[in-house]
Amino acid sequence: MWKMDTALDIVGSYSPLLDDATRGLIDHFADGYRRRVLPRLSQLRRAVIHNDANRANLVVDDSATRLLSIIDFGDMVKGWLAVDPSIAATYAMLDRTAPLEAAAAVFAGYVEEMPLQPVEVDTVFDFICMRLCMSLCIGVHQCAQQPDNLYLGSDLGAVQRLLGELSEIEPAAATAKLFPG
Repeated sequence: MWKMDTALDIVGSYSPLLDDATRGLIDHFADGYRRRVLPRLSQLRRAVIHNDANRANLVVDDSATRLLSIIDFGDMVKGWLAVDPSIAATYAMLDRTAPLEAAAAVFAGYVEEMPLQPVEVDTVFDFICMRLCMSLCIGVHQCAQQPDNLYLGSDLGAVQRLLGELSEIEPAAATAKLFPG
């Protein structure tokens, strides 16, 4: 369900559960993904990726400045290499006053070890946005299925706010902020 290969199917299936304004945001990002990412998929490297580098799955040092380990390999898939740092960046952006700067820090650390190719750099903003769309759509669906499970909806407000903020940014401008060098 969380594999980026299925992103458009997932948001297509679950976005009807959302209000009109939020569904408009999902449609906006899905259209951009279709235009900017789908034509380039054959150019993107594939690898086995963790696919879920969120706050709960990262072990950091006491100062929270150095990643020590990644846990929970249950969502591991073969996917596009650029998706993995994009997912980590997505979660780093939640509830931040400067979300693109937080994501840029994630990418800076990532590319020190695994440089991204230019075509991959050009897709990461769309991958971030689609992961947020998936998170919102899947989260709303899961909350409807399990209304007593408060964990399922814990990030939905932050995800929706971030999608609204990102909808105001041109993808090329976002990419320039994510990769300032």
